[in-house]
Amino acid sequence: MPGIHQPTGIMELQINKAKWEALPADVKSIVKHAAMAEALHYTLKMLDRNSQDLVTLVTKHGVTVVETPREVFDEILKAWDKVAERKAKENPFFAKVLESQKAWAQRVVPYRRFCHPPYEFAADYYWKGVNPYKIVKP
Repeated sequence: MPGIHQPTGIMELQINKAKWEALPADVKSIVKHAAMAEALHYTLKMLDRNSQDLVTLVTKHGVTVVETPREVFDEILKAWDKVAERKAKENPFFAKVLESQKAWAQRVVPYRRFCHPPYEFAADYYWKGVNPYKIVKP
């Protein structure tokens, strides 16, 4: 742990475009806000359940949690870059979405790195040394 996907899990609601366009504005608004509320609800529920379940795995089932080494993340990102490049060449829509995501990240990631203190800052202040999951460092 962690998996590289953990901070980027997403949910989506897919609706047929023609059906969506046929809906009245008030129903579109209801669907939009219900989807946003569910995204928040899911995120909070996931944090609550996963934190409880990890305690259970460790204390009741003897699971050993091993922290993922930085080198593993680096290799995963290198592999993803190769896959993304290949998929972008094969699929114009994939390429368009990928470029859109990169453009957004190019603006947002530097902002977030500068304007949001590292998570570890507050976590270490309050919980430094606390390891209820008995995480093993590689």
